Amino acid sequence: MSRQSGNPEEWIALLSIDADEASLIAGILSGAGYRLLTVSSFDDVLQQLDLNAVKAILLDIDSLCLDNRAIRGFALRAPAKPLLCISRERFHPELAEAFVKHVYACLAKPVDHDELLYWLKSIQREDNGQSAGKQIPPTAENHHAPWREDETSRTPES
Repeated sequence: MSRQSGNPEEWIALLSIDADEASLIAGILSGAGYRLLTVSSFDDVLQQLDLNAVKAILLDIDSLCLDNRAIRGFALRAPAKPLLCISRERFHPELAEAFVKHVYACLAKPVDHDELLYWLKSIQREDNGQSAGKQIPPTAENHHAPWREDETSRTPES
């Protein structure tokens, strides 16, 4: 199943079987000029799109049976594509290894418009060489602590 909207050159792939979540994400992305391809397997992404056209890959870890190995496999097959997970659960200790090594960010369901666009803009800045590290967006839990994440650790910004 594919949902398309927005800029024909900027695709976001969504691996999910949750039609309601896919519809919500399609609405967010269409307003920001992205096209969305919703599929149920990574092979579908590879078959339906040139990976060079994909800006990021969203993984719905609630609707798909994913483990560390599966996420690692996605990352190895598309090493330059950021993986963004979406989930209703706050913590996934069983996926800790994959999150540390392969996941760019994990977003809460239902996906927040501003948060999703924040991460996509962050990816765009990194693609353009304008970012010195991933900025953690403010949330209710961390609004008082501006963090900058680099390759080695999290440290408070000066």
